[in-house]
Amino acid sequence: MKQFAKRWVNKLGLDLRRYSSTEEFWFKKFIERHNIGLVLDVGANKGQYHSFLRHAGYAGRVISFEPLSEAYSELLMKSRTDPLWDIVPRCAVGESDGIIELNVSKNGVSSSILPIRKVHLDNAPDSRYIGAEKVECFSLKSLWPALKMVGDTPVLLKIDSQGYEDRILRGLGEFVAGVAAVQLELSSVELYSGQLLLPDMIKEMSEYGYRMEALFPAFISPKTGQVLQYEGFFVRSPVK
Repeated sequence: MKQFAKRWVNKLGLDLRRYSSTEEFWFKKFIERHNIGLVLDVGANKGQYHSFLRHAGYAGRVISFEPLSEAYSELLMKSRTDPLWDIVPRCAVGESDGIIELNVSKNGVSSSILPIRKVHLDNAPDSRYIGAEKVECFSLKSLWPALKMVGDTPVLLKIDSQGYEDRILRGLGEFVAGVAAVQLELSSVELYSGQLLLPDMIKEMSEYGYRMEALFPAFISPKTGQVLQYEGFFVRSPVK
């Protein structure tokens, strides 16, 4: 997962110095405010988001999911240093169970089940696909019982799936009610063919019972300065 605030500020030629202005500070307050005790890290890659969590002060349990074979091997090795970090056996996460083909990008982090669009390649040439891997795919609904949820511990679901966010959310089924907060990427333009764009994703989150709490620029075009993708944070709306 990209370190959202620092990334876009640095692209503007600036740097963040005061701790109170960093994404770590904001995120620390976010997890404290919502009493998060378990993080589901969907699309973990090589563990960047886990590092971000620990730097932000989160000391609770993390369960990571990663489908790419090379990234998964590195993820598994890194997890040995943290007893509260569990790695689900290599798989993709989607709307249903089956075998999927994952397009592998040169930079690794832009890999997706969906075809990549020209606008993405124009603004990030290293995102181009260089191969493909077949991997098992499971819905979170199928995986949920095996995740060993502890009581009513509030769960944060982080999704970094390159355009596949809506399918993963649909795969939660009735277990969506057990997720207190969601962090996911929201694209303002179609970076991957068939993905839902920001307005439709916000609408879908509302239908699941979530309200947006924060929105940060995450991917800014180096050519035009247009914000192509945001990092969105959602929390369950109180029942009226």
